[in-house]
Amino acid sequence: TVGGTLGVTGVATLSSNATVAGTLGVTGVTTLTSDATVGGTLGVTGASTLASVGVTNNATVGGTLGVTGAATLSSNATVGGTLGVTGVATLSNNATVGGTLGVTGDTTVDVLAAGASTLASVGVTNNATVGGILEVQNDTSLNAALSVGGAVSMDSTLQVDKAATLSSTLVVDGDVSLNANLNLAGDLI
Repeated sequence: TVGGTLGVTGVATLSSNATVAGTLGVTGVTTLTSDATVGGTLGVTGASTLASVGVTNNATVGGTLGVTGAATLSSNATVGGTLGVTGVATLSNNATVGGTLGVTGDTTVDVLAAGASTLASVGVTNNATVGGILEVQNDTSLNAALSVGGAVSMDSTLQVDKAATLSSTLVVDGDVSLNANLNLAGDLI
């Protein structure tokens, strides 16, 4: 038992347990060669460098969490604010967006599967296949040939500004009105 100050100028080795009822103050470097257990809060006022750290329970960071290496999350991640990614983001599995997905730059998609979609404008540089009905509410302009493999049904007038060529029979169920001459190359039956 030391009732006053214990001053040691050299190395001190304690071969058994040591209990400090007050504050343990160390002004120099402290090296622990074995495990250290803190039963209360560990408060560090300066920077801390850890070669490795394992957290078995919740971890709260009040400031910015900066990670200079790769980060792997093996479970769910919840971001309450904005998720900002300044580099390339790669998703190797499905991605679900519950709200609006806003993209300000170009988007490249190998295969796009979606339900009802509203597009202000869309440009297709390759083939487009529609498995259901293609419904167009406004005028449609085609700058090349239109090939239709099945029957064509029109609920309104068909206007042709240039010559029309029919390779088979033209069947008309109603009256025929001609506003100009009719030229027949064959017999009229």
